[in-house]
Amino acid sequence: GKSGKEYSEIGSSSGLDPADPISTFMLGNLPYRVNAKNIFDALDRMGLKDACQYCYLPNADKRRPRATNLGYAFVKFKSVMHAADFVARFGDFHFSGMASAKRCTLKPASVQR
Repeated sequence: GKSGKEYSEIGSSSGLDPADPISTFMLGNLPYRVNAKNIFDALDRMGLKDACQYCYLPNADKRRPRATNLGYAFVKFKSVMHAADFVARFGDFHFSGMASAKRCTLKPASVQR
């Protein structure tokens, strides 16, 4: 497979190479008030909650009282097919109900396990 792929500009096609076993993604540009429940709720609405193996959302520094995260998270799926479905649906995602207009970016995590 190819290395260094960026998936921040994803359209309707997943853009994943089936030869690359990519199932873990870094979600970037998250609104700072998004929590893990918000991510799982979004996955549930997409029908992908059960396909998610784990979601890691680092907590914000206590010096940032309004922030609950650091602006990024990692999501791993049970299969490459679930991951491709996620990429096709989640690219440029916006969390509704947040005071932020931020749109999520996606890229494969540098470690795939």
